[in-house]
Amino acid sequence: MTARTCLLLTLAATATVGNLQALTYVHVSDFGLTKQAEVIARVEVVGSGVVTRGKLISTEYTMLIRDLAKGTIDGSYLTVKVPGGYSEELGVELEFFGAPEFVPGSRALLFLRPNDDGSFHVLHFALGVFRESKSEGAPVFVRSLPEPLDSVTPSFRVGRDADRFMGWIRSTVAGDRAEADYFVALADESRAHTGAPFTVREPAYILWDEFHRNERVTWSRHRSGQAGVPGKGKKELKKVFKVLNNTPNSTNSRNGLVNLKLKGTFSTSKVPDRANQCVEDNIFVFNDALAIRDDFVCSGGPGDEIGGVLATGGSCRFVNPTSQWKGSDVFGAVSGFVNFNANTACFYRGGSPFDRDTARNKFAEVAIHEVLHALGLRHACGDDNSPKCSSSEVLDDATMRAITHADGRGAQLREDDLSGFWQLYDPDYFAAGCHLPPGHKRFCKKCGPCGEGQGKCTKNSQCFGDLKCRNDSALGYKTCQ
Repeated sequence: MTARTCLLLTLAATATVGNLQALTYVHVSDFGLTKQAEVIARVEVVGSGVVTRGKLISTEYTMLIRDLAKGTIDGSYLTVKVPGGYSEELGVELEFFGAPEFVPGSRALLFLRPNDDGSFHVLHFALGVFRESKSEGAPVFVRSLPEPLDSVTPSFRVGRDADRFMGWIRSTVAGDRAEADYFVALADESRAHTGAPFTVREPAYILWDEFHRNERVTWSRHRSGQAGVPGKGKKELKKVFKVLNNTPNSTNSRNGLVNLKLKGTFSTSKVPDRANQCVEDNIFVFNDALAIRDDFVCSGGPGDEIGGVLATGGSCRFVNPTSQWKGSDVFGAVSGFVNFNANTACFYRGGSPFDRDTARNKFAEVAIHEVLHALGLRHACGDDNSPKCSSSEVLDDATMRAITHADGRGAQLREDDLSGFWQLYDPDYFAAGCHLPPGHKRFCKKCGPCGEGQGKCTKNSQCFGDLKCRNDSALGYKTCQ
């Protein structure tokens, strides 16, 4: 990633909407969102508050309706509920990474569905959020997650002319499949790459203090497991932990930086009591219906093409510092969780014929991505808080890029992922007098990022991609080239 750490800090008070940083998803088309939403509203955020019921924490945003393109609302305001929030009452913050955050005064176009209590939630967790901005003085709607079209516009982002998009939505709701003539190209200044190997939002880290004390952290899984994956995904979750536990530090020491263990299951009856709460259990939840709310959509009729949220990771942390790490405050994690969405079997199974290894690898990649979020890593590229993935081969290759690769990699740490993992949990990462970024020929996955004795390689398997371990006559030892 630009190996960004997830610090669970409140967004700065600017006119933005977003924080879509930790979601594994498949895009839903504009037509799909329009068809599936019950209410489509152009809104202005006027206030928010955290609601605590027992240990259940949610944030409720009050929105002024500026324009309604679909559905009916009594009055001029609506309430949008988002799971998680900062609870001074409990002294913790529960964060569903990837859930939308809204800043008072900001404006957005929201695709919504109603909750049982009269409030609303954003369709497909966060995919139904378009922040409102301006381009050359005209209002535009911009997704905080990368567009499918972004990959073919290296220097621009894809936006939607606000007035034309609202007109298209109304025509579509009325049954007229009008031409999508609302796309505009936007300069991609918000995600310009700084050139640093990674960045950290100061002044604090979200970390697991247990690992710095050489203690084990155990996780349990819901007994239902992941449909569409052989063995319901148990073997893949164990593989994720094995990969993380066996990752050497940057000086090639075999002392594990983290100690994770998958232990035990829990029953369906306990899910409502645990999935949306700040409790001390670390859990994998399947068929989530509480946080994500909207099932993944498998291929159906027009507007029901495959798409939606596959999974989201999160954690609960203390609101006061618990320790110091590399000169910064640490807000220690209380617990972590990964919620896998319902109806995702079609994504893992793929087309016909069914390939067992493909299903396993897809699930393992999604699982390690979300576990790394729970451990503190953010996206390498592809959201509002990171560069475009096309800006760097190393970033685009990261398992922590915003969109899953589904390329058979399974549970792997690639170059940029490894940099972030070392920075968070390796006390010796900055001990050497230099630092080489991922992509440099002396950066190898077994040996470390810099310095004689660290940048060495001894065999090809220690190198990334197509690089080979070869003699470097200038240095006098082998490097990845």
